[in-house]
Amino acid sequence: MTKKILRSLTVGTALLSLGAISAMAQSANLTMSSPEVVDARTLEDDSGNLYRLYAVRAPGIDATCEDAKGEPYECGKQARQKLEHYASGMLSCTKGGVDEDGIELVRCFDFANRDLGSRLVRNGWALPDREVSQVYVFEELEAEARKSGMWNGRFSIR
Repeated sequence: MTKKILRSLTVGTALLSLGAISAMAQSANLTMSSPEVVDARTLEDDSGNLYRLYAVRAPGIDATCEDAKGEPYECGKQARQKLEHYASGMLSCTKGGVDEDGIELVRCFDFANRDLGSRLVRNGWALPDREVSQVYVFEELEAEARKSGMWNGRFSIR
């Protein structure tokens, strides 16, 4: 019975995610070359336009977390550095609405077609924004199970 429920939830989540991805795919595309990384979920292009990663919540730039030993570290800056690494080079992005601050939402892929939001969540430097989509939930479960990034200690993301 439990497997059947899990399978139904998995299929439902996948269909919701595919619907959100499909809706975004119908929007305009954007190409950026090594954008400026403002924080762990915000990019700035050469023209000064801001873009926020779709369905991603990340620590603010000044956020502090605790490692496995309870020692504080600057997780916001580390998460930003990870996004800088992932966003270096040419990015292909799909626009998909605006967030609560009026910043355009994008889903971006690097030259190897790797999703930046997925990489951040999978490596424990961001969380999926479940109010927007379920698209990165499995990546979060993977990061938590491996104790990757912030999951290796304690953190709080608002």
